[in-house]
Amino acid sequence: MLKQHRLKLKNSPVDSKINHNVFSASKMIKKPLLFLSKTLNELSKLWSYGTGLILILVICLFIGVFGSLSNNNNINTENSPLSAEVLAYEGIITQYAIQYGIEEYVPIIEAIMMQESGGKGNDPMQAAECGFNTKYPHVPNGIEDPVYSIEVGIQNFANCLATAKVLNINDNNNLYLALQGYNYGKAYISWASEIFRCYSKANAKVYSDNKKSELKIKVFGDPEYVEHVLRYYHFGNSNIIEIAKKNWK
Repeated sequence: MLKQHRLKLKNSPVDSKINHNVFSASKMIKKPLLFLSKTLNELSKLWSYGTGLILILVICLFIGVFGSLSNNNNINTENSPLSAEVLAYEGIITQYAIQYGIEEYVPIIEAIMMQESGGKGNDPMQAAECGFNTKYPHVPNGIEDPVYSIEVGIQNFANCLATAKVLNINDNNNLYLALQGYNYGKAYISWASEIFRCYSKANAKVYSDNKKSELKIKVFGDPEYVEHVLRYYHFGNSNIIEIAKKNWK
């Protein structure tokens, strides 16, 4: 009788119903788990896409900023006349330019003097703070001899040309580096060459701002010095150099 009872229980519809319910319950649990798994996968993909997009945006932003800092920004070279005072020094400028091997840059040197002082005062090249000044105090307008100021200023500019690796007067990119270096000091040339490989108004501004913050001062140089000098850049009479060479020998 016990065996028969057990067989009845085993084959009863209640047992099969229980088994069916258990199976259905497992299916109900699996569906949400599958859905959750798919959702997590999709979120993971979105996150990876978002991260990639952010990286692309950062790279584009960096390229844009770097390009801006490395761009010459269309230097304005509209000409303005040289003063009579500057023109009066043309012979002396040419002689020292020949002495330091940069005679082709006489018109640029005249433009520098025009921007620095207009040819007035005892330090027309504003060269007192330059390292080549060994006679007078290294303070603004410290030089008291205009001829010595011209010699020191030209020697300093020749050194800036060499540091900037200027090939000739038509090598604008490196010439602009040298000009800004005359105003800021040679450290700017090395800084701009290493980071940006060229001069630009933007990186000249950055350098000035960095120096103001570092030295805790309100003004450091002229970030637009190149453009300010080039407005006075004129080609003079080519015979002046030849005449000066003869007189110098």
